[in-house]
Amino acid sequence: MRVCEKNRTFARYFAILTRKIDLTTVINHHLPTVNMQFNLHISHRLTIGFLAVIFIILTACENNVPFPAGPNEDTRIQTIVVPDTTGMNIPDQAITVKQAIAIGDSIGIGNTTSQYYYIKGYIKKFGSKHTDGMNSYGNAIFYMYDGMAGGRDFEAYQIYNINGERFTSLEQLAVNDYVVVYSRITNYNKTIETPGKGDGHLYASNNKKVYEDFSPEIVIDTTNAISCQQAVDMASGYAVVVGYAISVQAKSGGQQTVWMHDDSKATKGIFEAYFCNVKGEVKVGDYIAVEGNITVYNSTTEIKNGNMMVLRSAPKQYDYLYETFADNIGGFTVINQGLYNNDIWSYQSGDIPCMQAQAVDEDGMPYNAESWLVSPAIDLTDAQAPTLSFAHYHQNATDAANELRLKISRDGENWTDVEIPTYSGGKKPTYVNSGDIDLSALAGADQARIAFVYSSEADNAPKWCINNILVSEFK
Repeated sequence: MRVCEKNRTFARYFAILTRKIDLTTVINHHLPTVNMQFNLHISHRLTIGFLAVIFIILTACENNVPFPAGPNEDTRIQTIVVPDTTGMNIPDQAITVKQAIAIGDSIGIGNTTSQYYYIKGYIKKFGSKHTDGMNSYGNAIFYMYDGMAGGRDFEAYQIYNINGERFTSLEQLAVNDYVVVYSRITNYNKTIETPGKGDGHLYASNNKKVYEDFSPEIVIDTTNAISCQQAVDMASGYAVVVGYAISVQAKSGGQQTVWMHDDSKATKGIFEAYFCNVKGEVKVGDYIAVEGNITVYNSTTEIKNGNMMVLRSAPKQYDYLYETFADNIGGFTVINQGLYNNDIWSYQSGDIPCMQAQAVDEDGMPYNAESWLVSPAIDLTDAQAPTLSFAHYHQNATDAANELRLKISRDGENWTDVEIPTYSGGKKPTYVNSGDIDLSALAGADQARIAFVYSSEADNAPKWCINNILVSEFK
């Protein structure tokens, strides 16, 4: 038993010692003619034995080493271990090593389960080919147990890292790590294990290094780089190709496949970086470089198993104002100037909610008016080159550029006219995008505002509808 019981153990050895002393007394009593050297010899042995027993008792207690069991004691070592699972995601359905062994035994030799299991336990030791597998293929071989001595181990055979990634360093696994392996279970000549060849992977670990990327840095000289279109035209030979990532596949084993194009706004790539080595992960919109030999496979021009690096990360969009008028007028206000105090700008619900302006009286007759739809204050303190866009359409405007205008202000008091690039046709209520409108003049202002200014005449009152107002920038 592992718990030290000083008194009971000491008493046991002391009793044995006492019996030996009694034996010496009897010998001396019944055999007085025996040479005195015998008595001294016995006494000397008893003294050494006594000191040895004291040393064993004290050492055993100090280091928590189990003593030989008594005749009625359990000889199995029971170790209570509480794993450090801080930050680990252990599924409720995870099974122990003992349960995995039982499942493996139940399916019989040579069989594999169709079901995948979450198997939790400690790493007890590594397989003989673990180091070679890690260095050459990025897979691991180790034995798992439940933290209790005795019993059988479960072999995690040729498994990959989190999410099926390849391991990039021996440091990512260590003996006594508490792990969860996700895999099927196979019975290989009574050895219960994962099927191998990457069938299973690490699901969680309390060794935080499994989440680190130890793959080497990749540096590509882009001095003589060519464009994606030039690579397509080249069709063969070694090159460094630069372009935007249009679509990407998830990184696997330190490699990633990316479709590239020279135009960042393209919807489909024209050149493929196929399973290329990369540090980190490429995302859509990144400006990247890939080097290697160009080949054509089934009409696809590509570099296969080359090196890839991100030259410039995709810019992030910062939204300073976004209003769809989905439920109401939002933070906008209406300022009317005209003969009538009517709500020239009004909120319109329906399939496409919007703010609508039209200056007509109760009889539907137009009148001379001007009405402003003014935004709330926009904080552009940290902005560098913000832009404005919105969706709109008009009907019956005779001079849209003068009747349907846009003004901007840094303080809400001093206003400047800004051109709207695109108007709708003016016949059918068809929304168009205004186009990007440069608001760099407002950068740094914390009380910036925009205003949509509607004007009408007594003989004509166009209708103007606006929604999806966006002030943003990429940086």
